[in-house]
Amino acid sequence: MTAHFCPQCGQQTFTSQDNNRYQCSHCQFEMFRNVAAAVGGILVYQQHVLLVKRSKAPAAGEWDLPGGFVNPDESAEQALRRECLEETGINPGESLQYLGAWPNQYPYKTLVY
Repeated sequence: MTAHFCPQCGQQTFTSQDNNRYQCSHCQFEMFRNVAAAVGGILVYQQHVLLVKRSKAPAAGEWDLPGGFVNPDESAEQALRRECLEETGINPGESLQYLGAWPNQYPYKTLVY
């Protein structure tokens, strides 16, 4: 994706920060590319379901299941293992069981992905 003009403020200050994130240096608007695939897991540890408290928008401060976006070079299972380890310190290893897939809309700032 090549973009030069910020979709929020219209300034020609919209630049790529890495392969996936664009940011406007004028208004700090962020936009992500290819973020449609995400994972979430019900992680049972010592007979308890583990939840994480979200640290970032949307819903910062609210309880949620561990999960996040799938990187372009990983499978859904790899992404869920990575996210669980990052967010809880627990690696579910090979014990994952697939429950299903659902469409999702992800509101972030002024965009819905």
